[in-house]
Amino acid sequence: MTSENARKAHIKQKIAAIDWSCYETAYSSLADTPFSKHIENMKKFAQSFTNLFSDDKTIALQASHALWCALCHQHAYVSSAALLAYDILYDGLQILDTDLQMEILDIFYGFAACTTDDAPSHTWQSQLRSKLKQDIQTFQQLTQHPNEDITVFAQNIISTLQEPKEGLS
Repeated sequence: MTSENARKAHIKQKIAAIDWSCYETAYSSLADTPFSKHIENMKKFAQSFTNLFSDDKTIALQASHALWCALCHQHAYVSSAALLAYDILYDGLQILDTDLQMEILDIFYGFAACTTDDAPSHTWQSQLRSKLKQDIQTFQQLTQHPNEDITVFAQNIISTLQEPKEGLS
């Protein structure tokens, strides 16, 4: 098993260990969805994470779109599942190809756009924004990436995290 495949296998184990049913996405919430339907929706959501690391590029790209829709719907909404998703997506940013890195950065841009600095420190929104800020050096490095789209997403994440915003959450 190659180092990359071993890393993907480890990430897939992390995904499987999370009880995603305790979290919400743009398409499923415990408050608005019957419990059995929520469980079914979150199983599909978890499968999207696994598929993101598929060797089949089409499957991986479809998964990235499903995750974008569920986690930061149109950059207008961020879901509670985003906090746990962050570390998995960050791992993907390190090992996946350019097209998937671009998709992950689009999700991170949505996280940055949909969180604020004024959220109480104990909230998942504040913790999510803190994770983005802790990784700002990675985003700064990506502003030098040869792919222009990756450069633009990285610049947008940085500028969004640095601009003062209040009251979006």
